[in-house]
Parts: sequence; structure tokens; C-alpha cells
Amino acid sequence: MKLLILLSLPEDVRNQYRDRLQQAFPALTINVVDHRSKVGPHIATAEALLTFTPMMSDEVVRAADNLKWIQTLGSGIDNLVDLPSLRPGIIITNVHGIHGAPVSEAALAAMFALSRDVPRFVRNQERRQWVRWPARLLDRKTVGIFGIGAIAAALAPRCKALGMTVVQLGPDAGKAVLQALRRNEVVCLLCDRDLVGDGIHVDFFGERTTLPAGPATLALRTGAPLLPTAVYFEPGGGHHAVVMPPVAAQREGRLRDDVGRVTQELAHRFEELIRAAPEQWHLLQPNWPSDHTTNGSFEANAGS
Repeated sequence: MKLLILLSLPEDVRNQYRDRLQQAFPALTINVVDHRSKVGPHIATAEALLTFTPMMSDEVVRAADNLKWIQTLGSGIDNLVDLPSLRPGIIITNVHGIHGAPVSEAALAAMFALSRDVPRFVRNQERRQWVRWPARLLDRKTVGIFGIGAIAAALAPRCKALGMTVVQLGPDAGKAVLQALRRNEVVCLLCDRDLVGDGIHVDFFGERTTLPAGPATLALRTGAPLLPTAVYFEPGGGHHAVVMPPVAAQREGRLRDDVGRVTQELAHRFEELIRAAPEQWHLLQPNWPSDHTTNGSFEANAGS
């Protein structure tokens, strides 16, 4: 069998995949490339493909005349099953279930880094400075977990063990968020993309797409300020946050119309925040209708 490994990871990591597979399966013919624009010499004869789905494009599967199996290294298979040229007979397998512990620990590490300002600790250590400042605790904070898979299942009990209130995606999520707002707590909602696909239609960077209705609905129903916010990496290793003025969220007519108006204004604010550092906006799946037809063309990649 001929295997093609398509990974944009560091060379030593790519080689680890190749070497371990070659050792376990000596009969395999293995080729390795680091970008989809480089699959040309190998893809036509490849029978199996090992990759992450964000690295794929329709041109890859269109040129894969002998492909029988795609193994993804993530649990998600978006940007793969929706490729127009994917033949029904190709088997797709993923690695569902193995990311619970590592990703949940990474999420906790990010929470601690933010609450305890770990980058500041590191900078002071490098400068041999001893500086004290008040600690911010995760205890009694509220965390929203928007997922129902292995990562969410692993993260929830870890957060609860730290004394956090966990709000998980489900029938009671809206009620829990409302209760938090009525307790005058801060609720952070990731709402720069519509993962479910049933959001509010908006103009976003010159094209129609959808954004979640939740933030606008909550602001209109509770009177809570709706603050567009972004956190950016700094060149020196730190972070800085930008909190924009509240989006006007007063009732003017029907709730549905008001939600549409507020969500559109939120989209415009996101445009400003993203334009400040577009390379830091982590968008790993199609977000606009045109993405499904233009994402990852060989011509675009060859010129980049």
C-alpha cells in the first residue's frame, strides 16, 4: 500500500510519523509532504492519506484516483466530508476520544495563565525581579463548555474540582447563563462564528454569513452590557486585551428584528477587532458560502 502523509507540522514531527509507521508496517511505501500544494507527485497513486482536515482541499481528493482511506489526526472531519470531489467509496476514520486529557489540560493551563498572569511571572523571572500583585482565582468563576465530546467530558470535572461553576451546552445552558447575569457575573461568549448554522444573517467582511443570536438576545432581555472583546499576542511574549464600548442593545420593535440589528452591529465590531491582527483570528473551518468553492485551491497556494 502507498501512504501519503500530509502534515504542516515541523519536519522532525513529520518524520516521527513516517519512521514509526515504517517500522510497524515495513511493506508500506510512505511519502511525506508539508503542504497540499506539494502532493502532485504522489497523490495520484496514494491509496491511503494521513492528515489533519484543515490541511485538505478539494483539489487533493479530486486528484487522488486510487485513494481508498483517509485517516484524520483530529476528531473533527469538517472540511473533508463536505468536499465536492470526495468519492463515496473512500473510507474516513478519525481519532475520536484521545484528545480529552491533553486538550482539557491545555484549556486549564490557559485559564491559569490568564487568571495568574503567568506571562508577567515569566518576564519578571527573566529580569530577576520580585513583584507582588493580587491573585485572581478560578474558584467560584463560571465556565461555559460548548461541546459534548471527549474534551468536554474531561474538562467539566476538572473545572468543578477547582470550585468553578460549569455551564455545558444543552437545554439548561441558556437558563444557567441568565442566572449568572442576574447575579451580576461576567459571561464570556465565543460568538465570532456560527458553529451550529442556525444563527442570524449578517454582512461580515463584505459577504453574507451567520453569527450566533445568543449574545444579542441575552443583552436585549437582561439589559446586560454587550462588550466586543479580543485578546492579542504581543511580540515580546505577552498579551493585551481590547474591550470595545458596549453595543447599543435597546428594544426598538420586535425581538427578532432587534436581535438582527444588534448582531449586525456586533459583526461590524468584530471586523474592527480582527483587522487589527487578522493573522491571530483562529478560523479553521469554512465561514462564508464562498469558502466551500474557493478554499485551498492549488493556484492560490502555489502563489503564496
